[in-house]
Amino acid sequence: MTPKEQLLQEIARSPEFLIEKPTPETSQNASSDSFLGWMDEISTQIPQEEWAKIPSDLSKNLDDYL
Repeated sequence: MTPKEQLLQEIARSPEFLIEKPTPETSQNASSDSFLGWMDEISTQIPQEEWAKIPSDLSKNLDDYL
């Protein structure tokens, strides 16, 4: 599979909120002013059952998971 095909597959699997084009309303949002605010905004849109799939020791054993 070519890198372009891999990228297209990843885009197809991505949630819509990650690939939507920003509008003036969303780009002026106060919570989007900083990177941490943006991350917080995104994290609230991820279902709790998806967060539960992330290993609790991910930072300690990152190399093992990669």
